[in-house]
Amino acid sequence: MDNKKRYIYLDTVAGVLIIYMIFMHCCQFTYMTDTQMFKILQMSFVGFMAWFFFKSGMFHKENVTIRDTVKKSIEKIAKPYLSFLIIGYVLLCLFLLLKNSDWSLYVRVPIKQIVMGGGGHSWGLHLWFLVCLMCTKCFSCFLIKVKLWGVILIGLLGLALSYISLNIVELRPYWGINIFPAMFFYGVGYYLKQIQFNKYIVYTAFFVYVISIFLYPSYVSFQSNRLCYGLYLLWLLYAIANIVVWNNISRLLPNGIPLVTQIGKQSLYWYAAHWMFICIIREIFKLLGNPFSNGQSLIIMFFFVILLLYLLKPLVYNTRLKRLLGF
Repeated sequence: MDNKKRYIYLDTVAGVLIIYMIFMHCCQFTYMTDTQMFKILQMSFVGFMAWFFFKSGMFHKENVTIRDTVKKSIEKIAKPYLSFLIIGYVLLCLFLLLKNSDWSLYVRVPIKQIVMGGGGHSWGLHLWFLVCLMCTKCFSCFLIKVKLWGVILIGLLGLALSYISLNIVELRPYWGINIFPAMFFYGVGYYLKQIQFNKYIVYTAFFVYVISIFLYPSYVSFQSNRLCYGLYLLWLLYAIANIVVWNNISRLLPNGIPLVTQIGKQSLYWYAAHWMFICIIREIFKLLGNPFSNGQSLIIMFFFVILLLYLLKPLVYNTRLKRLLGF
């Protein structure tokens, strides 16, 4: 695929998934994860994180040296990762100062979270994805050389590590194990980039999608590569089916969806910046004595996170901040 060309259908899917991600993170911060709504959404978007690695694999460049691949990956991903890691840490320290917190919360705990948790402290936990994506891209040259069977074996290795982490001993750091499902979906994206639009593939994917929701749901926490319920192997298949269905439905919308598609075009900004606003709003709720119900808190938090990100977007993209932050 042409790396310089924008594909509206991919931007549309990205926009939908970014909005879904922000909403689900708001659910986590407002204690709404035990609701039926949360569970239904989780089952319906079981391929959420996998899609971004799949999409990256669709644009894999062949005949590119390993050195160039690593250099470009670091240049493109490391700057936004470090920028928001630092911004989040500064905000974390400011709120800790307001609470007169113990010194260990400033240094020891954040460092432990970054090293063992996947690349982010409590105000930047979501940044694990950028670490995982950067590692996946760096290994992409080796990944494509192992062919499709090698990609499948990598997925099975992810399954084995998940089993060990769940039943024998918890494996840490997370960035050492979540890279395996990431590489699997990257490789699958590379091999399915064209045939995913074959009508028989689409029909099969839709059938599997329905099964994933109504018959035998399966879900894996991508960050820790831990099976939450169901079967890991089914999760791999369900996620692929999700991705194929989403991409094909989105292709039926040649002009995309207003605002949603635009969010997808600037998905890195919305992804990288949303977490700190959720954290700030959560702290404000605490200062106010948590005056709202969980449902009310969810609606208020989601609304203001989207609003603030939308209002600040021109400031980022029309100033030097765009280059400074790595967008």
